[in-house]
Amino acid sequence: MASIAEVLSDQEKTNWLNACIALNILKSGLKDFVNQEMQRVKTHMFHSAHRKLNLPDTEMCTMCNVACLVPCPTKGYCKRSGKRCTNGHRRCPKNICNEISNLIIKELRHSKPSWANTEAEQWAFNQWQIAKCFLPPDGYTGVGSVEDTDFNGIISVMLNCKTFDLKLSFPIAHNQPNQCLLSKARAFGRAVRHTPNFTMKEDVLQDMFNTLSAILKDPKCLGNDISAQEAERKLNQLRNDKMTSPEMIQLVLYAQNEKKRITEENKIDFRHRLVELYNKLRSVPVFPLVPCNDRPLRKIYCTPILLHIPKHTFGSRTNTEKIRTYMDIIFTNGELNKNVFIQGEPGIGKSIFVAKMVLDWCDASLSKHPSSKKTAFCDIETLLVYKFVFLVTLRDANRQREVIDMIKSQIVDEIYSSEEDRGNAYTIVQQIMKSEMCLVIQDGMDEWSDYNGVNVLPVMVLCHSHSTVKSTAYLNWLELKMKRGSVERS
Repeated sequence: MASIAEVLSDQEKTNWLNACIALNILKSGLKDFVNQEMQRVKTHMFHSAHRKLNLPDTEMCTMCNVACLVPCPTKGYCKRSGKRCTNGHRRCPKNICNEISNLIIKELRHSKPSWANTEAEQWAFNQWQIAKCFLPPDGYTGVGSVEDTDFNGIISVMLNCKTFDLKLSFPIAHNQPNQCLLSKARAFGRAVRHTPNFTMKEDVLQDMFNTLSAILKDPKCLGNDISAQEAERKLNQLRNDKMTSPEMIQLVLYAQNEKKRITEENKIDFRHRLVELYNKLRSVPVFPLVPCNDRPLRKIYCTPILLHIPKHTFGSRTNTEKIRTYMDIIFTNGELNKNVFIQGEPGIGKSIFVAKMVLDWCDASLSKHPSSKKTAFCDIETLLVYKFVFLVTLRDANRQREVIDMIKSQIVDEIYSSEEDRGNAYTIVQQIMKSEMCLVIQDGMDEWSDYNGVNVLPVMVLCHSHSTVKSTAYLNWLELKMKRGSVERS
């Protein structure tokens, strides 16, 4: 017999590994049951549609897509130009697809169907395309079957599709998580995914085992399901640490892959939240003395004149060249610059320039394209060389010395409210800074000084070697304090 404790010496990390494996076991026990029920749902929907429309059961449609079927306007589908919808909204020529979409809406327990997930062209022969309407709205577009769907997706189908009310002995209610075992299981899944340190307390693990076991043994249907019974057997073996070596190796490998996947999911989630935070920069005060009089940044923005000052003429105004693109700022002779300094007198627009740079990165990340009008710094796709962008204002960091601490107080603490979420996000940011290409913008270097009087610049630890630093400062202050050797582009 192999012991999971032999794989990991830290007990709480071992608990997390157990939890990860347990969720996969639950998924294996539920997937056949859920897939069969969704097949019944699909059959019932088409039977109802055919009967209502007085059509034979063999009459099907595979020509309609969701964008044509959903009401106009529907967010995410209708592309509007003025008052006209450019998406070609029309009814199904046989009315079958419209009727199926209405039945999907009626079958949904909460909110709206996840139309972005599904392909209506496949509704007639693939029940999982209907099931995908009950999945979370993000991350499931490419999922084609129950086998490809993760634990959270399968639980979401059971929670959101009303047909499962008749298949379980306990009530399905989002607002009563203590009574709904599915809601508890989903909460455990979130805890496993959103724990950056990959640890779990022993009492939490045991509560999780009890919950998952109760679902698999539910007397209404699952207790008699062969796949659920097999999953219950494996769950008990895992709980008692009695799994065979081949099973253990297979599940440990799965857990290791799951750990990598969860890490990537956490990074993607943080990136989305980061973009949402930066969207607050889209409006700025027109007059500094009247901060409440905001206007959209792009409407009042004027591109500053930026000149490249070569190293050998540092401090002078000779032999300069005009910079017109982000490529000119970020790269020199095809190589990524590690340190870039924007210099200039107060009030010429350095802070507004870097704010717009951040917004351009957000737009590039969201696949938004700039105006077709050829203007300076329209190559926003260049900014995608950076997976993450961190903007910190040094005037708000007088008692801080390390950049990572500034990011925590100015970004992480603004995104998250609870101390637990902030702690988890801080760990994720540290992982990001170690492994991803990042742009760190430090705005207002003249407004910061090391309270210990040691460092000229805020400290960027060596393990954050993937990070590129971009700072703004006043010209005279920079010339007095910076050494020429540390500047790659100015």
